[in-house]
Amino acid sequence: MVLGVGKDQTATERCREDYRKFLEMKARLHETVWQFLRDVQMRMRDVKAIEEAKRIVDLIIDDWQKVRPYAHTGKIGFDPFSQATETFYSGDWRDVNAGSLHSTLIACGDMFDDVRTGYDRLSPEEKEEAIPGGLKP
Repeated sequence: MVLGVGKDQTATERCREDYRKFLEMKARLHETVWQFLRDVQMRMRDVKAIEEAKRIVDLIIDDWQKVRPYAHTGKIGFDPFSQATETFYSGDWRDVNAGSLHSTLIACGDMFDDVRTGYDRLSPEEKEEAIPGGLKP
């Protein structure tokens, strides 16, 4: 028996369900990042700030792992933000609610980390059954 897996649910089913939830979280991250950009455009009206916000949005939409939330430390071993090219510090965006983007980015990373842990425990056949085509961030 695998810890965290109910009697009615196999590890493969649990992994599939967790991955579905991660994809929902990733969609919520995209919604949050677009709301962040709208807030910057409406409230800051500073061309440089808007350009910087667009750059961050593009990075997250292209590959959310490229933007590490400030002060986020990964677990020993796997870090969902290991390929980060940018650190997002919500304190740099005081005129807008950047905390929501920061917390959603952390939640997305934590959820992917959990999915990855469960996925790595599966056999190759179970991995293909759980997530056909493999785990994609």
